[in-house]
Amino acid sequence: ATIALRPRRTPTELSVVIHLCSRITTTTTKTMMMMTLISSLLLTISSVIEMCQVYITLMCRQAPSVDPWRLLIRSQPHQWAMILLSLLLVSTRIASILDHSQRPGL
Repeated sequence: ATIALRPRRTPTELSVVIHLCSRITTTTTKTMMMMTLISSLLLTISSVIEMCQVYITLMCRQAPSVDPWRLLIRSQPHQWAMILLSLLLVSTRIASILDHSQRPGL
């Protein structure tokens, strides 16, 4: 049995295929970047909300002479670290999106 060979693609066909693949990749990359940015923002917001809840709880529980901010800083180091980390994530995401959008080749 002879195997029917497919006709070779012309350079224009190949360039169209390559162009389409790059467009799909770019769109996917942009979508992924936006999704990671949104998730980073949500992480920041949830961390801030949690800190506010802790602050309110401390304010209600403590005597007026005790500064709740000082107590909050001392009692929640992991939460502060989480907020700083998520803000860093958000800023790097925004920077990469801006960098990506400024490159006309991609």
